Amino acid sequence: MKLTKKHEKKIFSQFGEDGIIETIFNKIGTTNKRFIEIGIEDGRECNTRNLIEKYGWKGTMIECDKRGSKKANKFYKNYSVKVINDFITPSNINKYSNKKLDLFSIDIDGNDYWVLEKMKSLPRVMIIEYNCTLFNKFLVSDILFNKSPKKHPFWLYYGAGLNALIKLGKKKGYKLVYANGTNAFFIRKDIKGIKELPFKEGYQENLGRRRWGTPLQQFKLIKNFPFIEV
Repeated sequence: MKLTKKHEKKIFSQFGEDGIIETIFNKIGTTNKRFIEIGIEDGRECNTRNLIEKYGWKGTMIECDKRGSKKANKFYKNYSVKVINDFITPSNINKYSNKKLDLFSIDIDGNDYWVLEKMKSLPRVMIIEYNCTLFNKFLVSDILFNKSPKKHPFWLYYGAGLNALIKLGKKKGYKLVYANGTNAFFIRKDIKGIKELPFKEGYQENLGRRRWGTPLQQFKLIKNFPFIEV
């Protein structure tokens, strides 16, 4: 099957991810219903809440903000969820991702690419935030990934473009199956049932950024910042 916009559905996620996630696992099934989600804020609007509350999934949520993680810990106290307050980096990711997982989700507005590059485990499904302004092969330098205004003008300078993540995914044995302008969905290539999408077919922009023009016009605002082309 091919995932399309009609499969999107917002329950607790930001931009329709709940529907895409449900459709994926309805098609490929589950093995252990375990997940890790990195970057949840207070946990109320995230990619795994629906799985936890509706389908009984278990897993780990990681949030670098102490206040957010404290709220999330209280919110999920009656579920089989562990909430951790930590700042995830390429050097500590394997401390948490060494288990077999049905789903891994990461949204840290920064060095997501570099974290995934170092990650040793191979979850069945991965959800990765991409930067639609970096519409082709670019990613932000690995040493510039915090949220300070000087390094993050207009909130356009962070993370990696979709094509950069596709290339990294292929190296690790994954195929892109959907993108919604914010998140990219990858499935391990050994898992059948959902069609792979090439960059040109899968890419979508985040329409909320149109206040800064088209993706090309957005890129002009940050073109003088450090980038790496892959």
